[in-house]
Amino acid sequence: MRMSLNIGLIGAGTLGKSLALGLTMVGYRVALVASRTPSTAKALAESIPGCRYVDSYQKLANQSDLVFITTPDEVISKIASEVQWTASQGVVHCSGEGSLNLLLPAAHLGARCGLMHPFQTFAGVYAAAQALDRFQGTTFALEADGWLLEALERIVSDLGGKVVKLKSEDRGLYHASAVMSCGYLVALLKASTEIWENLGFTKEEGALAILTIAKATIENALTLGLEKSVTGPLMRGDVETFTKDLEAIRSRLPHLLPLYLALSRASVPLVRCRIRGDKLRHVEERLAIFLEETPPHNYSGR
Repeated sequence: MRMSLNIGLIGAGTLGKSLALGLTMVGYRVALVASRTPSTAKALAESIPGCRYVDSYQKLANQSDLVFITTPDEVISKIASEVQWTASQGVVHCSGEGSLNLLLPAAHLGARCGLMHPFQTFAGVYAAAQALDRFQGTTFALEADGWLLEALERIVSDLGGKVVKLKSEDRGLYHASAVMSCGYLVALLKASTEIWENLGFTKEEGALAILTIAKATIENALTLGLEKSVTGPLMRGDVETFTKDLEAIRSRLPHLLPLYLALSRASVPLVRCRIRGDKLRHVEERLAIFLEETPPHNYSGR
């Protein structure tokens, strides 16, 4: 199946590039690339043996058995409507939140439609080996049927990933989870660097310290599980230290206090796995007091 499919790719951004390189590494024929930005599409085509840049989506579709649309969500439907698809083709978008309805124009022309979204970030991927490594162990949300579903399941397996099936109404929550575990994780780390800058260190020094402990925490979560990896005064029932931390933030970086408190509140289910009785009650009472005393703050950062 791998070599028999002529694969076309519309969109040569971070995801499109990584997908094209990864597919090539595992033996698929990525034959054609098109993009709103010709320079990126040409550069990608030149990096893949036997791949060509084409200057129109229709030309790409005319020569492709399977087309991946890896563009921003807001243009997927427009692209789907600009092409005269055929019943023998598969058309797949890679949006995390968008439903198959984005491809209705293609479906109305008889094309087999699907979606394939890797629950992964591809920032920092520049080479084929990096792309393939990033796909290893990645969870893919798939939706399709017939031969297209079989093809996508095979692609995910060949890339080293695993498949989950989602209901259409669940895609918003699914995508929110991706944002929280990637983009908002970076936002949290950025906020933490502000504390180091307030202590008199450079942003680079703070980032080195923070990323080192964050990396160890992620590794612990992978090997030990979430409950056994979480640390901090709340997990020990140490209300005194928790209070001192909050007072320090309120005094010197008050705009971070709502964020710190929100994360503390989100940690309560984990706390309940660790402590019981009076310790737990004291933690919950102290947290409730701070939450009541602290108004929402429009965090702008620096």
